Amino acid sequence: MKNLSCKLHRPCVWSVGYYVVGIIGGAIWTEGLHRSFFMVIILTILSWSLIYILTKSGRVGWLICCMLLGIIRFLSHPVVTEQSYLKDYVTLTGTIVSLKKGAYEEQMVLDSVSVERQSESITLHSKVKVCYDQPQAIACGNQVTLVGKVKPPSKVYNPSDMNYESYLKSQGIICEVELINIKKVVPRTTFIHTLRQSLKIQIYTVFEGKDKGMIQALVLGDKEELDKEVKSLYSVLGIGHLIALSGLHLGIISMCCWFVLGRMGLNYSRRSQVTILCIWCYWLLAGGSVSMMRACVMMSLVLGIRSFWEEEDLMTNCALAAGVVLIANPFELYQVGFQLSFMAIIGVIGVGLTYRYMKRVLKWPKHVLRICRVLAPTVMLTLVLSPILAYHFYEVPLLGIVLNLIVIPLFSMLLPIIFLIILSSYAVPGISHFFAQSVLGIFNGVEEVGRQLAQLPFATYICGRPTVASLIFYYGGIAIFMLWMYQQERETLKKEQILVQPWFVKVYGSYGIFLGSICIGCALLFFNPMPKGLEVMHLYVGQGDCCVIRTREGKTILMDAGTERAGETILRYLKYKGVRRVDLVVISHPHEDHVGGLFKLMDEGMGIDQVVWADMQEEDVYRTRLIESCQQLRIPLISLYKEDCIQIGDLQLDVLWPKENQSFSNPNEGSLVSLLTYKEVTELFTGDIGIETEARLVQDLEDIDILKVGHHGSKDSSSYKFLDKINAEYGMISSGVNNRYGHPHPLALERLNEYEMSIHSTSEQGAIQILMDGFTYRVENQLQEER
Repeated sequence: MKNLSCKLHRPCVWSVGYYVVGIIGGAIWTEGLHRSFFMVIILTILSWSLIYILTKSGRVGWLICCMLLGIIRFLSHPVVTEQSYLKDYVTLTGTIVSLKKGAYEEQMVLDSVSVERQSESITLHSKVKVCYDQPQAIACGNQVTLVGKVKPPSKVYNPSDMNYESYLKSQGIICEVELINIKKVVPRTTFIHTLRQSLKIQIYTVFEGKDKGMIQALVLGDKEELDKEVKSLYSVLGIGHLIALSGLHLGIISMCCWFVLGRMGLNYSRRSQVTILCIWCYWLLAGGSVSMMRACVMMSLVLGIRSFWEEEDLMTNCALAAGVVLIANPFELYQVGFQLSFMAIIGVIGVGLTYRYMKRVLKWPKHVLRICRVLAPTVMLTLVLSPILAYHFYEVPLLGIVLNLIVIPLFSMLLPIIFLIILSSYAVPGISHFFAQSVLGIFNGVEEVGRQLAQLPFATYICGRPTVASLIFYYGGIAIFMLWMYQQERETLKKEQILVQPWFVKVYGSYGIFLGSICIGCALLFFNPMPKGLEVMHLYVGQGDCCVIRTREGKTILMDAGTERAGETILRYLKYKGVRRVDLVVISHPHEDHVGGLFKLMDEGMGIDQVVWADMQEEDVYRTRLIESCQQLRIPLISLYKEDCIQIGDLQLDVLWPKENQSFSNPNEGSLVSLLTYKEVTELFTGDIGIETEARLVQDLEDIDILKVGHHGSKDSSSYKFLDKINAEYGMISSGVNNRYGHPHPLALERLNEYEMSIHSTSEQGAIQILMDGFTYRVENQLQEER
């Protein structure tokens, strides 16, 4: 390793880089993508060969060992190897480390878990999450013995959905268990839990008002009491990181500790050691979150190295911290928190490099450099972090670029004051209460200003998820730019003193800016491409209907909008595709499972040009709500009936049912039925019609390609006469997993199968995508194993 460091600049960075490649390879292997796995291995060996040629070192074989270590660590992690221990019904004994109340259920996380299996007890190295819907007399620190049923791994039903199973693994949680009953509770508690509860009570006492949840989040990292509206507002404004304990908070606490210890007369080395001890104690007090652990590791490395050497290398520290985190849990690599944390550090390195380039190469005047010192961090961090935000959240908060310049210094000042108020409240509660209300007043002011700013049209830019190719080109371009600035700085210093040029500087030379421009240009080209033809996506929205249609011209049509609960799913998918405005919404009938999600889109400010439906003039709570919402937002609400037609480019939507001024005893029979025609490809959307309406439609129908099966596959739809007339090749069924209606019904499936129709159900295959070029079409399912 010593010889390697003489040949490779920053060997720790290269070693961790190859370890990361190994983790990626292990993840690809577990997904069953063996061809992609071998492609990664081949590309890695080629890159290693290039390094060997450039460095002329026979010791770089260590990098291949690091890659193999990454593969082995990923495949041998406890959350992978211990899954076979938890199946069906289990009896668990463990210590409660966290409790959380959700919208629909409560959750507890158990650590130090042992599983009883066939008269033996097996100790797990992973955590287990237990879900229950009835309140339980338990507390953090208690040891419990319980019986539960292991939930099957959650599936990603839509391309825009969060991979919940991967998130659980990143938290060290092996699975979720549905609680049946608790057999035994041993009341235990730790000093940390007692102190944490005491601080919560003190915060409730001192900070009165709705923003006490904000104080609890800032001090203890507990967002359970945080107002949902405030949390959403901070996220929209791009300052959500301020209410999540992270490196910023830890940096402020470290500086405060450093200042106090300096006043106490401790030397440099001793201050570093005590500060490291303080930040790890605070990590335990704040709940021991994974995000805080990353920041603690990074801060400990910085302070530890400074206590032995005068200067530290930030890039090497970043690599070492990432290596420590990924050795502990390689699944962290795929989490947005990990990516943002370490890319932010790389952004800070870029800030320093850019500033030195302006100072030493461009030789800008001091007053310009002062301005750049203020603006450069925000600009550079925005450039580095925006693609990650776009990849995970499909939007970039533009206001955050400016707001962070203001609110970060403000919160940096408020956080130490909040700690002082809490500590002083034990001695002088009256004075502390006065200052506490002043702090809450500042937060109220920030919220009021934020609400006004959030209304601005450019507050958030919905860009969609960038492709992996665009990310590679983009970050490759930034890396080349940084290397080019580094080369220019080295050339400038070389005129003043002799410097040894690293091999990568010789390779890139002065062509860096040209190569960087090409890479970033390619990234923009592949960022979020439009469909080449017509893209029809039947989303999984539970027991409801929703289909998103996108044209090659960028037009978006929404056919029904699922349930209110599914509104967030639809919104995420629209953002995933970079849709900032829906051109047309077609509502088959105003029932909750077809129109509910539309209200979520309206509430979140999604632009809607017009809504069409077949108004049967029947009083219904959702009909009234739809009319009032469209009137309030000034969205045209147009009634369409049989023989009406909508033309959007090459796409034609013909309304086949109902007739105007008809009345129905069953509102489902009045669903708007439309035939989508894209050149020579057709799909029939049937809403919730049954056999009665199907019989009336037969005379107006001809052969079609694709059928959206009526009423979620009910036994009262898809009659023999109807299926015989349309002669469809594919049938799309939108239904929820384990729904109470038993959809799709076996009788309906039997009739569909008799006509040799290829059946695709969202409850089994997830989202169903149909790609049409106008002459042929291709059907793809979200859940690959069901194809």
